[in-house]
Amino acid sequence: MHMQKFSGNIAKYNLVILHNLPSETTDINTIISQLDKNNTPRIFVVGMQTLLPKFNKNQDVIQINGNTKNNEDIQAELNPAFTLFTTSDNLKNRLKTFPPLQAPFGEYKLTGTGTVYLHQTIKKIKTNYPLVVFDEKNGIKTTVICGEGIWKWRLFDHLENKNYDLIHELVNKTILLTSVKTDKRKFRANTSKNLYKDNEVVLFDAQLYNDSYEMINDPDVKLIIKDEAGKEFTYTFSKTQNYYTLNADLFSQGSYSYTASVNQNGKVLTSTGKFNVESIQLEHFDLTARHGLLKGLSEKYGGTMVYPSQIATLQDLLLKNENIKPMLYQSNSTKGIIHLKWLFFLILALLASEWFLRRYFGNY
Repeated sequence: MHMQKFSGNIAKYNLVILHNLPSETTDINTIISQLDKNNTPRIFVVGMQTLLPKFNKNQDVIQINGNTKNNEDIQAELNPAFTLFTTSDNLKNRLKTFPPLQAPFGEYKLTGTGTVYLHQTIKKIKTNYPLVVFDEKNGIKTTVICGEGIWKWRLFDHLENKNYDLIHELVNKTILLTSVKTDKRKFRANTSKNLYKDNEVVLFDAQLYNDSYEMINDPDVKLIIKDEAGKEFTYTFSKTQNYYTLNADLFSQGSYSYTASVNQNGKVLTSTGKFNVESIQLEHFDLTARHGLLKGLSEKYGGTMVYPSQIATLQDLLLKNENIKPMLYQSNSTKGIIHLKWLFFLILALLASEWFLRRYFGNY
């Protein structure tokens, strides 16, 4: 919603995204004061309408010396030293191919202790300019995205992969890191999402920190997944750089809980969670009738494709088709009379009746 039209209570929100703000027509000093008062996390999205001098005063994460009259096409380059969360190998490999974002032309400098997640690549030249940077100061989390047009990344993801998994991973982890309170646990394990389809592999990552909160992966990490019936599946995480990853493969429909554990210096640390798997309905993914395929199948097996305008000829086609004939099926079975108990008892009853009658009337 445009800030000039916003009339709600901003204190109710857990995260505020400031897109192209502040601008020449919208000052956000009052908004920033309210956010600071409530320690509300915020994400700045810098674009071609951002008023850079005011932007530089409204946050102390990054300073941009330039102007929005000129812009640069920038692409993303992952910072290999970033450790605040893990990035899937698929996203790492595809980030460089995403369409460029638009950013104001100028010089970008970090002014605080922020951690850069993505750097800018300009005209295929890698730079130290930040594209996405995270910072926390005095309990207030701030994220700055130096470019607009992320909607193009979402369209590109669907065009290439027929889903939004990569852009959802990027956006969800960015929002979570910005909005969730700092996790001081020395060990944590997470699945990449809480709801999977039964044709999707279940992915996990885990991070272990030493006393100096440096990420390490020396000891082995075990994982136990339990289904609703109590059946357990045991795994060991793979070590990747300085963290852990695990591909647990496919799971059938149902609810699952998991417990990851590691022995660090004689102390067992654990991390737990849950995820669900739902059955995929394939017929919901392609609702378009493939007439060419249907025609090919009918010709292959000696049939004929009939269009709606020819429906009147369907009766004649069926009646004149020599391959369509009524068929009768008959089966015979034999069984020894000795197995017919009801007949045995009937004959026995008749004989007994004859004997009784003969005796009764004196004929026997």
